[in-house]
Amino acid sequence: MTLLESLVLAVIHGLSRFLPLGAEAHERLLQQTLGWPAAEPVWKSTFAVGSLLALLVFFIHDWASILSSFLQLVFGRKKPMTFDERFPFFLIFCTALPAGTYW
Repeated sequence: MTLLESLVLAVIHGLSRFLPLGAEAHERLLQQTLGWPAAEPVWKSTFAVGSLLALLVFFIHDWASILSSFLQLVFGRKKPMTFDERFPFFLIFCTALPAGTYW
């Protein structure tokens, strides 16, 4: 895979993370239209980690606010009043819901 191919695939992978149709479909469409070879699994995992790091860096203030509100609730034992304070409990509920349904 050339540098140009990897750059184009990385940009498409990063942008298609926000679309309902997955990044894999966009990569295959690009491969069929331009005739590029399929990306190796190492590249695909690198693109995924890069997208995750970009989202974490972009939303760092939001993550810090949610984490600090959660820690204040746990250690300060105050009642959750804002959405940031209720959000971690909502995340825990949403992640436990599939396991509870399966059980």
